[in-house]
Amino acid sequence: MSPVLVRPDRPSIMRRDPRHLLAAVLVALGIAVMLPILATLLRGPDRVSSVGIENRGPYLVDVEVTGGGHDGWLGLAAVRPGERFDVRDVVDVGDRWTFHFTSGPHEGGEVTLSRDELARAGWRVDIPAAVESRLSAEGAPPYSG
Repeated sequence: MSPVLVRPDRPSIMRRDPRHLLAAVLVALGIAVMLPILATLLRGPDRVSSVGIENRGPYLVDVEVTGGGHDGWLGLAAVRPGERFDVRDVVDVGDRWTFHFTSGPHEGGEVTLSRDELARAGWRVDIPAAVESRLSAEGAPPYSG
């Protein structure tokens, strides 16, 4: 028969060194404090649930939006004539919303609305007749489908 080696039980962490337990508790507390802070930092921008765009004109209109600082344009949609398009989960660009309208290479102009004006309008933007006039003057062809 071969000899059997028996190893003695290891003492628990508490019996070995209580500082290890204290260090583990402090690390756990640090993580618990940092998680909400990290979640806030990584959350991303605020969003608006939906912005509706109404196009009553004869042109296919591309719509972009930017905030008051004009620090970059966010493409929203290409809206066909006679249609309303609801863009869901739109990045909130702030207190001033500037909408830019084009049809292909043709410039349609801009419209700036406050957040309050948009809210009163039910977060809906009607493409103004002035945009249609400008697109016509620029030689934009009506949408043929």
